[in-house]
Amino acid sequence: MPGNDQEELTPDERDEVHFKVLTSHNPQAAHNLTKFSWKDRCFKTEDFVDQLVFHYTVEGSILLKESDEAAYQEEYKDAKKKQDNMLLEKINRSIKAAGGKLPHDGIEEQKKSLRNMFNY
Repeated sequence: MPGNDQEELTPDERDEVHFKVLTSHNPQAAHNLTKFSWKDRCFKTEDFVDQLVFHYTVEGSILLKESDEAAYQEEYKDAKKKQDNMLLEKINRSIKAAGGKLPHDGIEEQKKSLRNMFNY
């Protein structure tokens, strides 16, 4: 039962098989190319045209500032920054507690440390 917008077909038309042939012909490619030959110092027409087309795609995502994922990423960034600042403050306090002297400042510590054998 065809709908209002469908056409009635005869049984022969319904049983008919339609074939579609796919070709590698690029309709946007030029039919022939003319290039300058430096060897012959003249223009030459090339009948064979490359039908290959490269499509450039970049995968990525767009993140809306109001989305939950954006809020999560902002919180993560803030927590990371806070943790880094706390670690830096802890290192600075330990240096001040040692009298401003770093563990590798002494002559003996420098002799014990590994050196670059090539001395660039």
